[in-house]
Amino acid sequence: MIRSATAASLRGARNRLSGALGARVSALRQQLLDCAAHVELALDFAEEDVELAPAELVAAEVRGVRTAIAGMLATFRAGRMLRDGIHVVLAGPPNVGKSSLLNRLAQEARALVTDVPGTTRDVIREDLDIHGVPVRLYDTAGLRVTDETVERLGVERSIATAADADLVLFVCAADESFPNDALCQVRTATAATGIPVVVIANKCDLADCRDLPGRREPLDPSPAVVADGAPPCELAVSARTGARLDDLCDLLLKRTVGAGYTERTALVASVRHRDSLQRAETALARAEQAAAAAIGGELVAADLRDAVSHLEEIVGIVASDDVLNRIFAEFCIGK
Repeated sequence: MIRSATAASLRGARNRLSGALGARVSALRQQLLDCAAHVELALDFAEEDVELAPAELVAAEVRGVRTAIAGMLATFRAGRMLRDGIHVVLAGPPNVGKSSLLNRLAQEARALVTDVPGTTRDVIREDLDIHGVPVRLYDTAGLRVTDETVERLGVERSIATAADADLVLFVCAADESFPNDALCQVRTATAATGIPVVVIANKCDLADCRDLPGRREPLDPSPAVVADGAPPCELAVSARTGARLDDLCDLLLKRTVGAGYTERTALVASVRHRDSLQRAETALARAEQAAAAAIGGELVAADLRDAVSHLEEIVGIVASDDVLNRIFAEFCIGK
């Protein structure tokens, strides 16, 4: 909580302190203990006069817990970004206003801005607070073919930075032809990791933007384009006037953390927690498959115990006798 830089990161810290994740994991663990008790009851006490759970019911219960764990794993990206900040890279050709956008969003002159293409040679980083969410914004060298050694190294570093981002804002100029080659470079660099690339048009104050998105008036139903032959862009802005930068901030958050989170949301922000949940989900997948195929209760029981142990890694529980305790608590055995 002390290290929290924004309201959203503070909410995330409160979330972890309040035990929202631990409570959710504990509840899922209890569900698995109940399921494991039914499975091991059938294995060890089949001669007793007790009702045994059918295999399809066990498979359905396991599937329900798997679905819940998958939902928790889906929060890892947002949880990590709310804790550590969203890494956003401004990429695009030279002289389209990337540095001007960084300066406008930072509300200070952090990057040099000139009319000379290729002014930015290295990556410039600025930490921002956008609507309460920590954002780490990177301004990069313009993407173009060049024989100048320092600029070429800057272009290489731009591509490497884009490949390690949470979101790439590909900036083009609304009053120029679209830089397809530069966009191909960015999409090639981000394809392997699936990093979202958002195309935005800057300098809308210098162009006829009637066909560009972001206007307050109704748009023509035909696809909006930046220039002839360009793919659709998501927003047209102006770093010089500040037009539609609030919309840009909203779009940035929408494409990264998505919906808002509160202290009650079971966010997964730790790599250790994520790995434990993934191992639990893998064990449950085996258990569900074995239960559905009725190929052996021993396999189902072993996988359920494995999944429970991985959930216990998160909440700090070591209790190997819990399944037996569950059996004797809920069933009349040996009487």
